[in-house]
Amino acid sequence: MAISSDKAEDSITLAAGLEREAGVSPLWFPLLQDPEARTAAAWGVQMDGSEIAIPSTFILDAKGRIVWSKVGERVTDRPAIRDILGVLDSL
Repeated sequence: MAISSDKAEDSITLAAGLEREAGVSPLWFPLLQDPEARTAAAWGVQMDGSEIAIPSTFILDAKGRIVWSKVGERVTDRPAIRDILGVLDSL
């Protein structure tokens, strides 16, 4: 699943872009909304003084353990889809 603090229309645009970049359609995982960024705060990736998250990707195994993560240093710092898919393929 993916969780976004973006507005719903921004998440729809994001999902469409991910589908194009990853070459899959539709997304095979749910894209959930968290407009108050509560999840980001709980995971320690909420931007200071803001209701948005630092771009972050966490991959969990079947037991819920984090097996891979990328926490960006700026808004544009995101992992490539091919890197994420590579990690998922190795699980």
